[in-house]
Amino acid sequence: MDAARIPAGACELVRTVSADGGLSVRAIVATGLVAEAACRHETAPTASAALGRALMGGVLLAAGVKEGETLQLQFRGDGPLGQMTVIADHLGRVRGYVSDPSAHPPSRSGKLDVGAAVGKGILAVVRYHPSWREPYTGIVPIVSGEVAEDLTHYLAESEQTASALAVGVHVASDRSIEAAGGYLVQALPDADLEVLAQLERTVRALPSPTELVRAGLTADGIVDRLLEGIGAR
Repeated sequence: MDAARIPAGACELVRTVSADGGLSVRAIVATGLVAEAACRHETAPTASAALGRALMGGVLLAAGVKEGETLQLQFRGDGPLGQMTVIADHLGRVRGYVSDPSAHPPSRSGKLDVGAAVGKGILAVVRYHPSWREPYTGIVPIVSGEVAEDLTHYLAESEQTASALAVGVHVASDRSIEAAGGYLVQALPDADLEVLAQLERTVRALPSPTELVRAGLTADGIVDRLLEGIGAR
């Protein structure tokens, strides 16, 4: 199926920096976006979770690119999902698809096994701007197939950026998308080590993005939880 462009307004994205200017923070609530994608592509539950995570990851990463720049994520794994591609831009517009939307491997420990659906292989991140002579491509191995961990690995290896990235999709028993959300926190130059340590403690104690969304938090609310005790500008 061709990539489907998701309507504007289907998700909420908030961007800010910490009070001391040492952290860049982005949070997203995208239940509507992921539900629309799952409906258009008629994805099985695991495929819905994988594509939803990748769509949100694309939006979070693209929120930091230059005006006019596009960012493409390609998960080329050997799992039943096949290739998963997402394209996003600085305005938050995003589209994506998976090769096999029916992919739905057995659950693991009662949870959808996105890692098994994606499999092992490579993640290619392609950035392009019309003013550039050629695109910039970063390629890293897929470390887990769980999407967030792979994107964090890419940021560390290819862009040398210390990051905390989490995305999650909760699929109900009737295959509807009940919650989808995530966040990306990145250390900026000269970030305070004590602030970084406090953030690390906060992230470790924080519930999953889907738990936060199911509890009623907006993207603003997720930012507030991330920067509790640190403050935002």
